[in-house]
Amino acid sequence: MSHHDVSRLLDDIHQALTKALRWAHPLSYNTFCEDDLQQSAIIRQLEIAGEAASKIPETYRLAHPDLA
Repeated sequence: MSHHDVSRLLDDIHQALTKALRWAHPLSYNTFCEDDLQQSAIIRQLEIAGEAASKIPETYRLAHPDLA
């Protein structure tokens, strides 16, 4: 996997987590639990981040332990 590909994955992770945090920040726990739309949106962004993270090569993760 090229450096460009890894950079793109890292950008996808950053964008997804930024969205999830921006959407979750104003919500109380109870509001989050009661709002299926907010739950779905936030959880989907976490899934996107997780999917991208799982595609980062082991060699890159070992060379950059600060990502763990």
